[in-house]
Amino acid sequence: MKIAYSTILVFVVFINSIIAQTNYYDYYGDKFHSEKITVVKVSADTVTLKFYFQSSQQCACESSELFKLTKNSYGDFFTHPYDNNEKFIQANVYDGKVKSIVVKSSSDDPCCNINSGIYVVKPAPPSGSKITPALKILNAAPIRFLNFWGNFKNKMIIKDSIIDLIDFPFAIYCNYFNPGEVSKNEFKENEDGFSSFSHIYSYFKNNKLYMGKYVDGYMSESLINFFTSKFGNLENIYIISELGFYENEEGYKAYFKESNGTFKLIGFEGLEYRD
Repeated sequence: MKIAYSTILVFVVFINSIIAQTNYYDYYGDKFHSEKITVVKVSADTVTLKFYFQSSQQCACESSELFKLTKNSYGDFFTHPYDNNEKFIQANVYDGKVKSIVVKSSSDDPCCNINSGIYVVKPAPPSGSKITPALKILNAAPIRFLNFWGNFKNKMIIKDSIIDLIDFPFAIYCNYFNPGEVSKNEFKENEDGFSSFSHIYSYFKNNKLYMGKYVDGYMSESLINFFTSKFGNLENIYIISELGFYENEEGYKAYFKESNGTFKLIGFEGLEYRD
């Protein structure tokens, strides 16, 4: 039996399309969960994602739905802004591949709703094991922030180098310094203003990290008031945190503001309640 060349070509393209699809799983509480998203297609300007739903006694759902994310002027892939009870979906694309997917759903309706969370590819278990290892870094940020963070981290304990990467005054909220603001002069002349960076450096160097855009969730009231007063809103703020504490008040967090593609530190907090 002869098969047309065009039929074979279509079949090969179909198989390659299936193989190229990758599953991303919800990660929280230091482990992966069953909720998943499939990356169906990545192009220069769009990312297509498949979300899965389960019907219940309360509602009947389609088994899945496709969402197309489009690239904005910053190079970020979004569905649409997180307002007016809309879904917020962002794919962080590195070198043509999706690194992570961030989902925020404003709806509490359990029917046919997507689950908020951060979705990443499961790492392969070590040789001889079937256990998926926990992550050391949960990266939910675009590549431009990751590049900035690498530069910032390298300069963190060098006062003259780090000063240009800070938007003064920056806010402090912690239980080992007096909460408040640090001006440029205080940072230069007051060891308390600068020594806080050694605390941040130590914890961020030796602990598992979360990095991503601040959308909602925990932020201390004093920092919210400070940022809102200074910038008018909480938009385009990114956070670096100890991995286990990015959604609660414990642990260390550094906040950065993006303006015209440039990041600067705007504040940090450090609350130690652990034994």
